[in-house]
Amino acid sequence: MNTLPPQGTLPVIHLPGTGSLLMRSAKIYTRLFRQLVVLSALVLFVAIAQYGITSFLHFIVRDAAQVWRAVMQVLGTALSLGLGFFFAWMFAAFIYLTKNRENVAEATWQNALARGGTMYQSMFFAGALAGLAIYGSVITLILPLFFSVWFYFAGYIIVNEGKKGIDALLRSHYLVRGVWWKTMGRGMVLVGLLGVAYSIVYLSMGIPVIGWWVYLLLVAVLGLFAVPFYVVYDQLRYEDLTALSRSLEFQSFTSRRVEVIAWSILGTFVVCLGWGVNLLGCDARAAVQNTVRLAIGSVQGGLGVELSKNTTELTRFMNKITFVYDPGCRAPANAAGSVLPSSYLPTIPSTTTPTGGTPAFPDLTVPDEAQP
Repeated sequence: MNTLPPQGTLPVIHLPGTGSLLMRSAKIYTRLFRQLVVLSALVLFVAIAQYGITSFLHFIVRDAAQVWRAVMQVLGTALSLGLGFFFAWMFAAFIYLTKNRENVAEATWQNALARGGTMYQSMFFAGALAGLAIYGSVITLILPLFFSVWFYFAGYIIVNEGKKGIDALLRSHYLVRGVWWKTMGRGMVLVGLLGVAYSIVYLSMGIPVIGWWVYLLLVAVLGLFAVPFYVVYDQLRYEDLTALSRSLEFQSFTSRRVEVIAWSILGTFVVCLGWGVNLLGCDARAAVQNTVRLAIGSVQGGLGVELSKNTTELTRFMNKITFVYDPGCRAPANAAGSVLPSSYLPTIPSTTTPTGGTPAFPDLTVPDEAQP
């Protein structure tokens, strides 16, 4: 097996227009409409059930002792893993159905579920690897965006080509290589259209009395019909990429495999750190939160105000993945001054929680006297 990837870039390649892609997707979606909606209804039903169970668990432990909150977190994690396997199964079924659209006997939701059941483990493993690599690369601030596009088609490769795990991720990277911007742009078109549709649905919340219930109903309907169209659209994006003529054949280079594994290991550490911190009590969680802010703040004070924006965004990310707002916890104290000299510290006010339950994040801008 080769250990180093070849150097050089691919020539500019022209993909079919986005308008053509949307029209082709609409034709396939119309042809497979009933089969796709049956699968989508299963996904919607399980998603609603998961939301209900999770909400109930949070409700019954909202005033309970910390040990019971920890137990519920463990149960919630187990439930999330089970759902991950289920959604991997359904994703494989959607792709299989779309792939076999020309075969009338094969393109049924029953066959799709049966075939998807043989691939869900590979789908889950590849998705977990990609997700962990993205989490691990967050320290670079820019790599998560590239990874998200590079590894996007791994699931389609598993179903269409039979590759698994890291090979599917590297094959996806190979397909996107040289057309990264075009690939992202074609994906963002559909994201933008769905965003417009959701914005219209959101307006329903303004209806007096029943606005919230109308909003929930419309969101469910939008998801029911939009999810299968999204899969069809991406299946055609994958097929367009595989149809391109390339000067190099795909090879699974050892160096690339090591890179994916390394980022995934780092991502595993980040996820486990966040999971573990959420098991702590309020005071311990607040102490860890202040420690993270201090570490970022000390780096910021040393490097200067140029890092202000990036460190603030990184703090927001760390808060989201490691700290869950708990209405039973008081606002953490500001213990900054006892650890580092004040001349190297940004202003770190205590975290306050505004009405509505959304945590407020402090501004980590370096004060004038702390700038070098």
